[in-house]
Amino acid sequence: MGNTGVNELRTMKDDKKPLVSIGLPVYNGEKLISQAIESLLSQDFKDFELIISDNASLDRTDELCKAYAEQDERIIYRRNSRNLGMAANYNKVASLARGTFFMWASHDDSWDPSYISCCIIPLLESPSVVLAYTKSLTIARGGESCWQEYDNICTLGIKAPWERIRKVHKGAVRRTAIYGLMRRDAVMKALPISYYRMPDHVFLVVMAIFGEFAFIPERLFTYRMQEHYVVKDGIKVHASYQMVYETEAANPKEFKTLFPASLAICRRVTHEELTLSDKRHILIDTFVWYLRMEWNRRNFSKYKDVNKWKKKLRELFTYNK
Repeated sequence: MGNTGVNELRTMKDDKKPLVSIGLPVYNGEKLISQAIESLLSQDFKDFELIISDNASLDRTDELCKAYAEQDERIIYRRNSRNLGMAANYNKVASLARGTFFMWASHDDSWDPSYISCCIIPLLESPSVVLAYTKSLTIARGGESCWQEYDNICTLGIKAPWERIRKVHKGAVRRTAIYGLMRRDAVMKALPISYYRMPDHVFLVVMAIFGEFAFIPERLFTYRMQEHYVVKDGIKVHASYQMVYETEAANPKEFKTLFPASLAICRRVTHEELTLSDKRHILIDTFVWYLRMEWNRRNFSKYKDVNKWKKKLRELFTYNK
C-alpha cells in the first residue's frame, strides 16, 4: 500500500469503529458457514467487524455462529425471531454496519487472505471509486465443476454515470462484484435490495450512479452457485433464488421476467440527481438490456406461431407483484 493509502487510513481510523464491516446474512448454512467464517477471520487485514444475521435457521447455524462469536470479539451475531426473507436480511446487515467500507459475504463462499487488503487500495487511492472487486473462481451447483471468470464492469476513469451503467449492463455476468468491497455511504444510498429477479444487477446499476468500479485482476474470491429451486411434496420446484428463503418458500413465487428489475432501475434513475441526458441514456440502455436478456433466456426464435409471440410479449411486460 502506498503512502497516500497509509495516510488516509490513519485519517479515517476511529478507535471506536472498525474500518471495514462485513455483513454475512445466513439461513440454514451449517454445512459451509464454518469454512466461510474461518476464511474471513484469516484475512491479513484485521481491522474489521463481522456481522452475522441468522434468518431464523432451523439447523445448527445458531450454535456454530455463537461459538465463533465467543472466540472472536470482532464477530457480532444476531438471530432474527422469524425469517425476514433474503433481501431484508441483506439490507439488515448493511444497516448494522459501522465501518467506512462494507462488503457482503455469503455463508458458502471463501476469500483469499489478501482479499480485503487488495480491494481497499483503489478505494483509498481515489474517492471516486465506490466499489472494488476481483477475479473469481465459480463453483457450479453441486460442486461438480468450476471455472474462473469476472464481471467486466471496471469503470475507472469513466466520469459519466450513463457510461458506467452501460458497462454494467453489458459486462455483468455472474454479478459477483456485489461481494466486492464498497464505500458504506454509497451502499446506504443504493439500498434497499428488493424482491424481483436479479436484484444484485439492480444494486450494481444504482451503485454505478455514485462512482467508479475498480477491478483487481487476481483470483481472490471463490463463489459457489446456489440452487434455484425448492422442494415441494418431494418435487423440485423452480423459483427465483431471491424467493427461496422466504417464509413461504414451500409455495414460492416465481418472477417470470426481468421486467420488475428493469422497472426498478428506471424508477430509481428518474429520482436521482442526474442530467436529462444521463437519464435518457440510462433508460434506453436499461430497456435494451432487458430485451437482450429475455431474448437470450427464452430463445424467442423457436416461437413460430403469432399468437404465442403475442402471449410471450404480454408476459414480458407484466409486472408480477
